[in-house]
Amino acid sequence: LFLTIIYKNKPKFHVYELPITKMTLIKEYDPPPNIAIYHLSIFADIDADGELEHILPVCMNFDCSDSRIYVRDNNEWHQLPIQFGNDLRFPSKNEFPSPFDQIPISVKIADYNLDGYPDMVAIMKDSSNDSTVSIILQNRACGTDNNLHCTYNRTFTPQTDEEYILAARNATLAVFFDVLEDGYPDLLVLQGSSKQNFQLIGFQNSLVQDVHFIKVMVLSTFSCDTCSHQQKLPYGNDQPGQSIKMETITILDGIKDNWIQLSGRLNFQINYSKTCSFDD
Repeated sequence: LFLTIIYKNKPKFHVYELPITKMTLIKEYDPPPNIAIYHLSIFADIDADGELEHILPVCMNFDCSDSRIYVRDNNEWHQLPIQFGNDLRFPSKNEFPSPFDQIPISVKIADYNLDGYPDMVAIMKDSSNDSTVSIILQNRACGTDNNLHCTYNRTFTPQTDEEYILAARNATLAVFFDVLEDGYPDLLVLQGSSKQNFQLIGFQNSLVQDVHFIKVMVLSTFSCDTCSHQQKLPYGNDQPGQSIKMETITILDGIKDNWIQLSGRLNFQINYSKTCSFDD
């Protein structure tokens, strides 16, 4: 159980071990220093190491002109090296219509491009058009190739080229949701105005992936001597050594060789055949 408490007019973070009838405080820590506004905490495994990281969006000043996102990993806070630019920042409360002016800002998490690393979407103030818009933050590795001073091994790149999403101005809330139930996270954006006229619009994820499901059936050369209705019926014996080699070419990684062994744990056996289903 994670709780944010106020102690001496400053927030503190507590992590408790359940059950609820006998909670035990196992961790207590402070937020990063010199922060003016704290937004809602979220948790995600942004570096795919098998452990959840604490993600905290903040404003370093009260007009949010200096907006940042911190991540806590290995008991230390790291500022994510995100280049928001001069036009993007977190909105202040008075820039939202009621009742969203009373709700802290939060970012939402989903693997938008299905690369194995969770991405974010956040409502931000775009000073270039004086409106609040939803910005997708794509999770990427931080290295010398993207000209960043890396304070962490991952960073997030604002997708400011999403013209249709940016056209949905006066955004008050944005979430990922698989509307079509096709495995691709879509984007839902709630638009609002000072007159409390709200409209929910959706953006279909148009990501194209080279994912295929291939069913392979391998029959041995042995015949079934006990089958009375047909002679020499191919019979699916459990023979070791059978395998399939596939060579795929991907844009990111080049050429990869994938070996699928048909005997053992990677196959599903039935009486007269052996079936192996896998994805590339």
